[in-house]
Amino acid sequence: DVERAHAVLGKLTRKIVHIAGGGFAVLLAWLTWWQALALALIALVHNLTILPLYARGHIFRGEARTRGRDLGIVLYPASIAVLILVLHARLEIVAAAWGLLAFGDGFATIVGKTVGGPRLPWNTAKTWSGFGAFLFMGFTAAWFLYGHTLRVKAPPGSELAVVGGTDAWAFAMIAVVTVVAA
Repeated sequence: DVERAHAVLGKLTRKIVHIAGGGFAVLLAWLTWWQALALALIALVHNLTILPLYARGHIFRGEARTRGRDLGIVLYPASIAVLILVLHARLEIVAAAWGLLAFGDGFATIVGKTVGGPRLPWNTAKTWSGFGAFLFMGFTAAWFLYGHTLRVKAPPGSELAVVGGTDAWAFAMIAVVTVVAA
């Protein structure tokens, strides 16, 4: 069915863009909090004003295609901006949350739609394969981004610069947050 294939392709394209946006979380290691906030606000303005001009037919969902506004695409950079404002002194936590959002959610949809499989008992719109992808990719991205940001921002030669984010406490906390977010 051509219509269904077009809908799946649109959803996959949207999630690839979602994941790619998460790549910017790597930059939090080198940016000040206000630079990060400025970039998040630029992304928000872009998604509100410019993105609808060229991507509406490709990545906007359902009724948003005709309206020209997609709430999810606006909330993504807005949520990152709020995280930066609230946690401006802890950009490693922002990076981890961003990784969980971008990679966990993005890969959950891609794997869930392409692999399929049995449905979750508490949400029959979602699959166990997508749930597993969320847990694996979300955790992996969050843990990497947390440690990467800590190590880069740490004073040179310090223990944190060498092992930042790889301790058991960080591992456990990121694992718990990943499972709760799933």
